[in-house]
Amino acid sequence: MNCVGGRQRGLRNVSGLERLIMKMTYSVAEACQLLSVGRTTLYHAIKSGELQVAKIGRRTVIRADLLRAFVDGLPSKDGSASSGK
Repeated sequence: MNCVGGRQRGLRNVSGLERLIMKMTYSVAEACQLLSVGRTTLYHAIKSGELQVAKIGRRTVIRADLLRAFVDGLPSKDGSASSGK
């Protein structure tokens, strides 16, 4: 997919939420939105090592696969880690 003027070609019929879900990396703000948590909670997970991040220049990004692994590893209501499927 080519980026032209900040827009990705080939995703014209995809809703904003679907476009966000299909990304390879997420900003901290996008990850907060997807997880329905605040920035403090997300940064706590990053600082504790529960969630790995990468830097692109000065920008902190979270790979989609690592965000999914983080969610899959969260404990369920009964205290066990979720299966993710």
